Amino acid sequence: MSMEVEFPNSRELTEVEKAHLEKLKALVTTALEDGHFSKDELDRIKSMLTGSREVMYAELRTINDTIKSVMGDVVPELDWD
Repeated sequence: MSMEVEFPNSRELTEVEKAHLEKLKALVTTALEDGHFSKDELDRIKSMLTGSREVMYAELRTINDTIKSVMGDVVPELDWD
């Protein structure tokens, strides 16, 4: 059983926002091909989030869902080298 959460101020995403989320998903998927995030990959992901100066809930959800679909329950490693 899952709980459904409603957001009172939510709105339908625009086509531009949907395209942005697809690019974000592709970036995260590519970054996880080797099972970890490098500093450079994290910086690129972060720059996509802060590019609009406001992180949307949909962006966070996209990252989380993509990590789960690629890695399952395994937490990706962080490589700072």
